[in-house]
Amino acid sequence: MADVQAAAATSSRSGLCGELFHDAFLIPWSPSAPLRVCVGLQLQADSGVRYNRVTLHIHHAASSDTPPSSVQRLYPKGAMVSFPGLSAKDFSNRLVHREPGTFPFLTVKVPSMLQVLSFFPPTVMVTFQSMDSSQLKDQGNYHFRQKNYDGAVQLYGMCIDKLVASGDPAIDAKSLVLAYCNRAQCFLLLGRWIEAYDDCIKALELDPHHGKSSFRLGKALHHMQEYSLACDVLEKTGERNCPENTGGVVAEQLEKSRTFLAQSTLGNYGEFLQKYLTSAESCKAGHNAPECSEYLEPVAIRLTPDGKGRGLFATKDLKAGSLVLVSNAMAMARWKNSKDTFRSLQGDVVTELVQRCMRSKADLQRLDTLPDSSQSKRTDVPSMSLFGPNQAARAGVEPPQGHAIIRDCQLEDVDAERIERIFLTTGYASDGEHRSDLARALIGADLFCGLWLLPSFINHSCFSNLSQIDVGRAAFFHATRDINAGDELTVSYIDAHDSWALYRRQRCSQFGFECHCKRCAVEAAYDEKIKHISSVYTENMVYNSFIDPGAQRFLAGLAPQIEAVIQDASDEEKYIIQTAYIAAYVSYYMEIRSSAGSSILIHEGEVPPPASLARALRFCVPGHYKTICRLRDELYVPLEVSDFCSWIGSDCGQNEQTGLELLRRMEAGTWPWQIRMNKQMAQHGLRN
Repeated sequence: MADVQAAAATSSRSGLCGELFHDAFLIPWSPSAPLRVCVGLQLQADSGVRYNRVTLHIHHAASSDTPPSSVQRLYPKGAMVSFPGLSAKDFSNRLVHREPGTFPFLTVKVPSMLQVLSFFPPTVMVTFQSMDSSQLKDQGNYHFRQKNYDGAVQLYGMCIDKLVASGDPAIDAKSLVLAYCNRAQCFLLLGRWIEAYDDCIKALELDPHHGKSSFRLGKALHHMQEYSLACDVLEKTGERNCPENTGGVVAEQLEKSRTFLAQSTLGNYGEFLQKYLTSAESCKAGHNAPECSEYLEPVAIRLTPDGKGRGLFATKDLKAGSLVLVSNAMAMARWKNSKDTFRSLQGDVVTELVQRCMRSKADLQRLDTLPDSSQSKRTDVPSMSLFGPNQAARAGVEPPQGHAIIRDCQLEDVDAERIERIFLTTGYASDGEHRSDLARALIGADLFCGLWLLPSFINHSCFSNLSQIDVGRAAFFHATRDINAGDELTVSYIDAHDSWALYRRQRCSQFGFECHCKRCAVEAAYDEKIKHISSVYTENMVYNSFIDPGAQRFLAGLAPQIEAVIQDASDEEKYIIQTAYIAAYVSYYMEIRSSAGSSILIHEGEVPPPASLARALRFCVPGHYKTICRLRDELYVPLEVSDFCSWIGSDCGQNEQTGLELLRRMEAGTWPWQIRMNKQMAQHGLRN
């Protein structure tokens, strides 16, 4: 330990430094620890004297699908690293000693704690330092072709430093433009948009007509969600006679930026969603879904009047079926193979969040607006300018200042443990079976989890007014009811088809709140009146209880009893209670249709016809794929094309053509929801 302390006695400004002495590799997932990069470090002082070796365990530097070659490029053997701001005492206290004869190890929870000073060994760096600017540029090009973008950034930077130091811009201006432009491309591939923007601006200051720098500036602006400015830059680029126009690359990027501009400002997604919904093969489970812009024009974050805290509110009147919000995941992970676990997916999401916050102060501040588990309630209302596209154009300022309202934060502010708490508090996960959106039933089911920023502000209601459709990384929210300006926007965190007594009350309690929506209030008021019925319903309500003839008959017998209790209730109250005990009514209709005898006397006409239950479901749970599936497959309600298309419009803002295509798929039994049900029934010797 004395050697370690001696090594730490270097300048407090530079911190400890050392050389990585073996290739980095990934330590696989375990139930108790995240995936981490393992690499050896040879500590040394500024004088060059070497000290003890230490093994570093670096968290959140790579995800489960990061290839070994990329890990080794992140922390290459021979690279020089330092621990900025880490004192000798802190370093010593963090070391963990294992068995005698083994290296102590240090856990690096945030990669920014470890700064890579050079991606090349000292001996190689000596060679590079002796090269002229042209040779350094060639070396940068070589490492770029090897996909070592971090190393290429370092070499282009050395080239730029030599050119600037030469003091002869007349001779070196062209080379300097190329170096800035090449480094900008590396930054684009590394996802460091603002640094790419800065380099392109510097290149264009030297040569305003440099087509490649102009094209890459447009791409950087596009990724910064400054679509209006990107279109302006790319239009001017396309007017020039430059090599980038070959093959229509500029035109292609310009068309993409124009499309995203229309999406982000007008909510004009054209055939985007329709193609996704009706093309199950090309976009199955969202893996191949195309990218799209965010859209948040009709929403704003405000404090809720009931004191719950913050929520998302409509800023204008919205008709049922209107597009309300489109939000891309800040981080997302999907199930890929049998080796994946939900724990590994969560780790990948946290890693992506940490990486994004390290690259962008704007992302760090956006994430900081969300609560973590240590914050019971937040009452601060963040500015919408943090989240929306085209903020620089709106403010009339040049990016990156107009990219977002960015506070002055350092990389040390990236707290991986807090980021994980934020994700566990506000993140969203799918179990692949019970999804409350239509698209999951139409396209397919898969396991995924992630974090969407603005949707994290949407509060729960069992009587919600939004439906959600996932399109790749984008979440589309449509109004399922007419919404007035100033109304709070809500979704159901749970399966809203279940009853309050059986499931919803308990599930909300697990989320840490009580729901006081219209449905919960009515069901709570009827709780005592219907207590005996509810008890029998709960006992017989097992998963897919309709496949158990005994349970089905008991449930069927409850439907007339429920009707007797609610005979004097208002229509809305009837709809709510009928929806809460929908399985009893489904069982009743199935018994009526069954040719087999029943131990319970069933008289047709004791309960309302299926069409009445269809109205109840549409009133209580619009926008839920189970609603339409139940109408077709369980309640046997004849679906007219016009009615079906109207419902599709309320659920996901689609037209009659899309509704007709979806109806055909339902008729063919090709909805994954139907396929799963048919398999379950076949296992019990039943037919649909």
